[in-house]
Amino acid sequence: MIQLLINEWALFQSNICSLKYNWRLDRLSYFFSLFIVFIMFIIMPNMIIGKFNIYSDKYIQLVGIIDYIVVILALAIISLQRIMDIGRLWLYLVVWIGIILYFLYNPFDISENVITVTRNVDSIETILNINIGFIFGILSILLLLSGTNTRNKYGEADGVIKTTWGYIHYPFLENWNRFKEGFSFYKVISIIKESGSLQLFNVSKRVSRGEILYYYIAYQLIIILFILLVMMISKILPKTEFISVLLVYVFDIAYIWVVIYIVRLGIMRLHDSGSSALWLLGLLIPFINMYVVYLLFGKGSWQFVKDL
Repeated sequence: MIQLLINEWALFQSNICSLKYNWRLDRLSYFFSLFIVFIMFIIMPNMIIGKFNIYSDKYIQLVGIIDYIVVILALAIISLQRIMDIGRLWLYLVVWIGIILYFLYNPFDISENVITVTRNVDSIETILNINIGFIFGILSILLLLSGTNTRNKYGEADGVIKTTWGYIHYPFLENWNRFKEGFSFYKVISIIKESGSLQLFNVSKRVSRGEILYYYIAYQLIIILFILLVMMISKILPKTEFISVLLVYVFDIAYIWVVIYIVRLGIMRLHDSGSSALWLLGLLIPFINMYVVYLLFGKGSWQFVKDL
């Protein structure tokens, strides 16, 4: 166990170091990144305010301002990555000077409410009062410009990291296409079998983005079977206090199984993307959790190639 943690920590450090490499984003990766940032912009204030039960207007506005700042910084980074792939860095200055000029002529007043919160009995609704859709619109134009699939003066192509022994490649669509070609519901059966054995604790396997679908189907089938089984037992056995307590323990065990199942799936998917399992802890941290979502659902499966 200790060795596993040491290995995960070493991989996590490697992931952090690799952030300075492979800064280019092709069209698909850029589109997915824009989508993730847009989702973060919309849902993050709601998640933070709801999770931490924030009622103070001052702190609510602070959450809104932080959301805007983080989103703009994220857009600045991914647009730079996209322009590096295009190979014309002067475009970055043109795009962001245009954005700055737009906001100079259309300033927003942060002294006003940047976010409006409506609370219901069991939910809250947040409305962002400052529209930065213009930025997303301008940056979406970069999707129309083509990049290159080979190394340029800004580094290797998107999804490629050069090492001393070759290249690590993270193709965005290749493994997805392979998954579609080999799609089979029979694989769900093997997942159900391993989920009911000690293999549930085996995280040495890799799971691609497409294969998450198999695990989702298997999970739903197992839950349905479990509910049906509990209903049958409750119908057959007499309704005594012992049976009631027993069913409570059964549900507790089922809950533990669900947690292990989901965590295991997350670990295997992260390993498939060349990422440390420690990134799962990032799901608990606002804004960082959106990067973890990218690692889980956006980053392709790693593969080693000697030459490109």
